[in-house]
Amino acid sequence: MVKGSQKSKLSRELSELFAGFESRASEMMNFSDCERPDPQFSVKEMEGMQKNFSDMQTRLDRRIKRYHNSSTPIGRLADELIVEILRLTLEPWLPLLFSPQKPIGIRDLCSICSRWRNLAINSPVLWSRILLPCPTKTYKLFRDRSKSSPLEICISWDALPLEDKEADLRRAGECLRELAPRISWLQLYCNPGGVGDSDIQPFLATYAGRKEFTRLKYLDLIAPSSFETLSPLNMPSLETLRFDGPLRFIPQSLTHITRLELDCYEHQLFDIVIALEKFPLVEHLCIRTIVPLDEDDEEQNKHHIVTLSNLRSLSVDDIHPSDMEPMLQHLELPPSASIVWGTHEPREEPSQHVSLERMLGSRMSSCYSLQISDVQLASCFHESQYSFTQTINSKNGGLFSVSFGNIEEDVESAALRDLSSYPTELAVLDWQLPWLPSLSILIDVLTSWSSLTQIRICTHEDEFERLLSAIEESPDVVCPVLESLDCTGTRFSGVRMKHFLDFRHTNCRTLRELKISAGHASPPLEDFEPFLGKLIEV
Repeated sequence: MVKGSQKSKLSRELSELFAGFESRASEMMNFSDCERPDPQFSVKEMEGMQKNFSDMQTRLDRRIKRYHNSSTPIGRLADELIVEILRLTLEPWLPLLFSPQKPIGIRDLCSICSRWRNLAINSPVLWSRILLPCPTKTYKLFRDRSKSSPLEICISWDALPLEDKEADLRRAGECLRELAPRISWLQLYCNPGGVGDSDIQPFLATYAGRKEFTRLKYLDLIAPSSFETLSPLNMPSLETLRFDGPLRFIPQSLTHITRLELDCYEHQLFDIVIALEKFPLVEHLCIRTIVPLDEDDEEQNKHHIVTLSNLRSLSVDDIHPSDMEPMLQHLELPPSASIVWGTHEPREEPSQHVSLERMLGSRMSSCYSLQISDVQLASCFHESQYSFTQTINSKNGGLFSVSFGNIEEDVESAALRDLSSYPTELAVLDWQLPWLPSLSILIDVLTSWSSLTQIRICTHEDEFERLLSAIEESPDVVCPVLESLDCTGTRFSGVRMKHFLDFRHTNCRTLRELKISAGHASPPLEDFEPFLGKLIEV
């Protein structure tokens, strides 16, 4: 209301000002036909007046437009929000690795309007990402406009031109040494088999080995398998190392890191186990794509166990179960550690089935809840897509989650029945899939898991009725200590649910709580009340 009144007052005052100016100007220049203009008032002076008036009109028009723009919703955005929008529009590194002359979108950002341009120019965070090598003018522009902000630097060997590779690499190294105290994120991308893949060792020795990277938190090092050594690196504050190269050449000077990400396209399991001995302080470990073990490798059981007592999470992607099992056998991890693992191998493969059953089954004794869903848990690697996930949550806070690329319902149903044969005190079953196993398998599984107190389920209506039928199996009551049924997101018949609740109540197994989604059950819901402790509708 205040803004509206201010605009009305401004508009009124400007209108009065323009009217007064026009009236006064008309009076000054008004004369009769018989009168002549002042002879001293030359044509040149008239033209000057016209130009001055035109310039004034242009300035006023610009100010009015600027005021109009500031009154629009986008014009009222706070400076901090605009800077964040500009920051989010900066391009990712990967497309830039092969186009070193590209200005990282800054010029496009500056051309939106004068306000956005001024904010972009004076916001150091928007100039803190530099791809080397780059033209000298570009480098100085980014260096100076970033002021004292922490820098993200990428040096790409693929961006080196063939005709002047050595000079560009030398210039990139000199820039790296100059910026070293300010760098917080560094990627050294030396494509294996690419141009100059043997230059990374002398480059690091010359330009990085003796320089302290005081603020560096993240190092991404992609190195060819052809180099034989790697100079020590002085990075006392480094927290995360992503490494793609010969594991035996990870510098000992980096063993204080707490997060390690390994791309292991050329490494076998025990190469990784041996390399992990260098990182006793690691808390988060990510491993992708281990080369399968040789079937006749008789030495695999002779490797000693590596203890990672600080580990909080282990993320493993695209590894065969027959490799995952021995890796876990040779790593001593805290019981509270989270293990997230993905595999694309067919579940029905015999070797996979046996390894999986052993790994999952051995964890059922400490299992508190079991979740089965089509949602993949967050991990270090986002490229892989999985369609089925089993997660075992233990009583001590740890979890073991395995995701599969493709599944067959009958195969998974049989695997679930096998899993239910292991002793457990499972309390919570969380099923988030559109299908359920057959009625006979459901009865067998739920009968084995007699300690269940809570079931959470989101599935199709017909599948849900099969679950109710399995729990109604007699003469022995299935899930005798079940207290809570959470079926939010699932549609069901109110008549069918009433029959189920009546069955539990008649057999002295009344549910303490039923949780449903509003509008997902046919009325009347009041019929549930005599057979239920509490109904929660969300």
